[in-house]
Parts: sequence; C-alpha cells; structure tokens
Amino acid sequence: MSTSLSISFTPAPPDSALGHHLLGLYFAELQTSLPGGFDPSGQESYGPDEYYVAALHDGQAIGYCGYRPLGPTDAEIKKLWVSPDFRGMDVANRLMAHVEQQAARDGFTRALLDTSDLLTHAVGLYEHRGYHRIDRYNDNPALHERGCSGLSVSVAG
Repeated sequence: MSTSLSISFTPAPPDSALGHHLLGLYFAELQTSLPGGFDPSGQESYGPDEYYVAALHDGQAIGYCGYRPLGPTDAEIKKLWVSPDFRGMDVANRLMAHVEQQAARDGFTRALLDTSDLLTHAVGLYEHRGYHRIDRYNDNPALHERGCSGLSVSVAG
C-alpha cells in the first residue's frame, strides 16, 4: 500500500457540520452494505470525551473515525468510513493509526471495536492492524443480529 497520498486530520465532532455530513455518508453506506439495511435511529449519543476526526486530502473530507471512552483503560473505535474514491490508498489504515495514537496520548491502553462479520474488508483491515477477536463487550443489536465480532488491540506506547 502506498502512503504517498497527502492526508491531514481535522477535528470533526459528530455535532459539527463536517461530522454530521460524514456520519450521514457512513450511515448511508451501511444502509446499502448490510442485508436488511441499517437504521441509524437509536444509535448511541455522543459525549464530550469522545474524539472524532476527518481525514482531508486537498481540503476534501475523504474519511472519518473516532473513539469513545469505555472506562479508564479502554477506548472504543467508532464510525470508520473512507470515501469510495479513496479506498485502497491506505486512508483507513492511517486514519485508524491516528485515532489509536490519540487514544494512547489520552491515557488509554486498549482499543476495542465491534463490526459485522459481513464487512469482510473491514475485518481484514482490523486483523492486519493487530486486532484480535474477543468476547462480545457491548449490546449493539444493529450488528449482533448480523454476526458481530468484538476485536481488541493494545494502543499503549
């Protein structure tokens, strides 16, 4: 994979215009990617301790990701999305690395995430980044009814 694509990161909380726009793209893609669609209503609320960023290329938002605290040591990686035009260019990997590094700087030692096993490219990325399967750690019915997996990786420096 090439990392020659110039990317910068900018804060994009879910309640910001940019964050709201990118979440809309994320949810729209889940709606078409998962059998039976995806209903974003009832998604968790967003808290002040959460961290979300947009990946930018030439001023254009091309990706989104964040984390939310799950306790004193665990951060949950959330809402990873990359524009279809920029997939295969290492954007998702770099975006996750940025968010994991921020979680480590913020004192977290482990990153968790949940995903549908139907999202095989996503699962492959997470496993490539060193995530390993763990027991289910949350109650996310939107994913659990679709073969959900929990995954975990150390982010301690």
